[in-house]
Amino acid sequence: MSGKKKKNKYANTPKWAKQGNKAARHSARIRMARRWLVVYEGTGDHIVQAYRKEFKVDVMTALNDLGEIGALTPEQIAVKRQAEERRQEQLWQEKEEKKLRDFYDRFPDSDDQFYFIAGYTSGGAPYGVTWDEMGLEPYQDPENVVWESEDDDFSKFKEELRLMGRNSIRLDIAGESPCTVGCTKFGGVPDVPDSFIWPVFETGTYEDEQIKPHPLAFLAQFNCAEMKRLDKDRLLPHMGLLSFFYELESQRWGFDPKDRGYAKVFWFPDIESLSPAVVPENLKADFRLPAINIAMCREKSFPDYEDFTCQMEFDERQRDLPYEYFESLQWELEIEAEVDNCSKLLGWPNTIQGSMAGACELVSKGYYLGGDRDQPPPEVVKEAFRTARDEWQLLFQLDTVEADGFELMFGDCGRIYFFIRKSDLMEKCFDNVWLILQCF
Repeated sequence: MSGKKKKNKYANTPKWAKQGNKAARHSARIRMARRWLVVYEGTGDHIVQAYRKEFKVDVMTALNDLGEIGALTPEQIAVKRQAEERRQEQLWQEKEEKKLRDFYDRFPDSDDQFYFIAGYTSGGAPYGVTWDEMGLEPYQDPENVVWESEDDDFSKFKEELRLMGRNSIRLDIAGESPCTVGCTKFGGVPDVPDSFIWPVFETGTYEDEQIKPHPLAFLAQFNCAEMKRLDKDRLLPHMGLLSFFYELESQRWGFDPKDRGYAKVFWFPDIESLSPAVVPENLKADFRLPAINIAMCREKSFPDYEDFTCQMEFDERQRDLPYEYFESLQWELEIEAEVDNCSKLLGWPNTIQGSMAGACELVSKGYYLGGDRDQPPPEVVKEAFRTARDEWQLLFQLDTVEADGFELMFGDCGRIYFFIRKSDLMEKCFDNVWLILQCF
């Protein structure tokens, strides 16, 4: 490794961001925000910008905080949120257009086979220097290549991390939902076809150990046509409604093969045939979630340390990648640290207790992962994590939801993650999704 001292990206981290966990960070920031609001001398037109500058948060977090401390009305937040979504979409379009222009500027005499086309035969076939001869992948910029050296075993990892970037859809769950049939929303009453049977899961709960059917709670639904412009990789259905359910009373963690059915995903292709469902009478009031609006925007997603090391093939010298080095890779690639609250569709999960794709593979094969009993052999674990890298994909990540006195939290400031096999996602088959809960 080079002796050059790395810049400390946490040097200017505000005090509230150094609290022990997400809930503590949020509470500390809100306390400071209330004091800040008392002395704020600017106008309402500039309060979001001033808040972001003071607390180093993104626009959506600033809007949520300002609403919580009473600095903005719900109507003002809705207008500013829509403006921010339009701004983000415009920035993304401009960035994509610039990338396309730069692409053709860099490679005016290239194609999928040739790095440089020197000329053409009489029959019209190109000839020249191939990408393989240059030691590059097609259209890989030579200036961005990180070459390996004997003195730096980890030199290749920066490029590997950059290439692992995935497109995701960031979700901001806040504000009043329109509650029209087929709209994207959190909670409320799901829109379903006439033939729909409300899913149940047989389980005991913390309050009642008797095994009996419990209706799953409705979490959210997404209008696929609305997501089409954000789903850059065309992974999700482009029509219909995608709906998510989870048994909230027991909040299973997803470590037991017997938990199959505790989480469900439904895709209803024809929105015109849907209508509000009849909610089961035995679904407790605590698990009938209020309808809340979901705003969506495109966002680049990168693996965290646990997923990155699971994806890489280490040789004997590269068996362990130091976490500090991984942080330096993130800093060099300008990968932003995890935001305070992060719900999303697709991309990489923001893990709390480690990589999950391998766990999905093992549980789906019948292995119990919640204790010492029935532990899979080490060779089975190794193979599962190897194959899971290419098999499993995050579908939906749901973080804590807070709105107007309502709070849905998973464990201690945790998240739930719906995973799906990539082959199932390609076939639009959502019958075999697997959910894992992680918390602090």
